[in-house]
Amino acid sequence: MKDIHKDFDIFSRALIVSSDCDPVYPFVKDLIKIKHYEPAWFVFVYVAFYSLESAIKMCNEFPTSGDWNEKKFLEMRASKYISKFGHERRGTVRNVKNQLSLFRGVLDFLDVFDNLDSKIGGYELNNKTFRNHLQTYPFHGGWSAYKIAELFEKSLGYDELSIHDLGLQGRDPNRDDSPIGGLRWLYGRENVYDESFFPIWNRFGENLAKSWGTGIGEVETCLCKFHKLCTGKYFVGHDIQEFVELEHVLGKNTYQIIMKANYHPVFWTGKKHLEKEKKGIYMKNSKVLYEDFAKKLPKANVLNILLNTE
Repeated sequence: MKDIHKDFDIFSRALIVSSDCDPVYPFVKDLIKIKHYEPAWFVFVYVAFYSLESAIKMCNEFPTSGDWNEKKFLEMRASKYISKFGHERRGTVRNVKNQLSLFRGVLDFLDVFDNLDSKIGGYELNNKTFRNHLQTYPFHGGWSAYKIAELFEKSLGYDELSIHDLGLQGRDPNRDDSPIGGLRWLYGRENVYDESFFPIWNRFGENLAKSWGTGIGEVETCLCKFHKLCTGKYFVGHDIQEFVELEHVLGKNTYQIIMKANYHPVFWTGKKHLEKEKKGIYMKNSKVLYEDFAKKLPKANVLNILLNTE
């Protein structure tokens, strides 16, 4: 029988210690240095597709925003040389004409951002003002603005953009496509919620972060991925292992330099594909794979923290 709150603690600590919490951030940081991409430009290209393979292919052709060429981009899309999108980038944003509008906006944003001192859109630069300003540009909604801000902080070193909440604003409190998915497992999936829970959930996230000695951004990711774990779509190490699919586009040398520098070999050495059979192990038998990683962080009494967060 599952102890959902205890399992969430084990899973989250293992996720954080293994670097599978947000493995894309160190990957992008090292990739930019090795490939000499324009850092902010690469972040926008990556989030536009939410596919590292597509971002790498595009930035091999256009390593800086100054290299951007609409005609060449259209050719690359038409030939399907660039075709992969992450699930989060679905719907009309995949339309090539909409992407042209998106990238024109990115160029405008980068022109403004390069001339900033400590303000954006007339306000002091912080995570909230950055995200709000970014959402005024074409095809940059709440999710993409949140993700770009995190990448600017974690991969590019903009500490002033550190996150201070779970990014719940504008979300449906009864859907699972955000940290709310994990929160509903912990608070009760049979309940119906409204936005009055958002401040409570944010305080819960803050309290968890304090218990583990980590940031609330890591808690946000743990909550998102816990829903995937509970529904048979995840295991600790899953997102690190997905990088094995990039060896062919990066080349063996560059790929191994990045992987060796950032991730435990148990997740990727000798592996050529994602071990999909591991996704359903927790759902079937309550086993959190690679739970030994959790030992390096202090345990949190998740249920007690939940009950005492108001």
